Amino acid sequence: ELSCMGSRLWKSKEKGKEKSTEKEAPSSPRKKDKKDDNFSEKKIGKLFDKYKDPDGDTMAAAGILSFIEDLGVELTDAVLVIIPFYLRVSVMSEWTRSQWIEGWRSLQLDTLEKIKAHIPVLRSELMDDQKLLQIYKFSFLFYQDPESTGKNLDLETAITAMGILLNNRRHVANFQRFLSQQKTYKVINKDQWMSFLDFSNTIGENFEGYEQDAAWPSLIDDFVEWCQEDRKLK
Repeated sequence: ELSCMGSRLWKSKEKGKEKSTEKEAPSSPRKKDKKDDNFSEKKIGKLFDKYKDPDGDTMAAAGILSFIEDLGVELTDAVLVIIPFYLRVSVMSEWTRSQWIEGWRSLQLDTLEKIKAHIPVLRSELMDDQKLLQIYKFSFLFYQDPESTGKNLDLETAITAMGILLNNRRHVANFQRFLSQQKTYKVINKDQWMSFLDFSNTIGENFEGYEQDAAWPSLIDDFVEWCQEDRKLK
């Protein structure tokens, strides 16, 4: 089920991509960094050409999905959020040439083989709390529907994204179940999104440390109440 939802996330973002208002800034000459001795802009540019839209100079959904297929990863792999994080992608289904080149330059990866070999390292970044915080914050905008106002995530997307980025962390499975069963909330806003990560990191399995009069969003308070009622029923 998660795999199907992940597929829907990627493939559905193709619609509305033309609504993106962000324009790629013209590239300016940059000083050659010493570490660039091991990085070939020509090689990574050639790889971009393999996947870019034939009618333009961006990678659209079809090219991105082709790149994912060549990486050999599932559509629900967290690395497919971590890579756009490093590329500083602003629209899920539209990657620009400069984002591609500068993102891979920052990682010093210029071939598909090097990128594939580096995937385990990228995945491991979710084990670092500070890096996870940055990637999780980025993901809220990354998963936005291009046709939305950019203020909320629909519940299905939020449930899927949490499973991808926070898999096996405290409270995640129950929170996903709560979101899918409750009828009060139709979307997740950024404050609720970020607050849940804080809740997962700081509140114990049996809600040690949770205080009802603390400044949690009402969504979190309702989740705790739902869990406590659910446990009574069992």
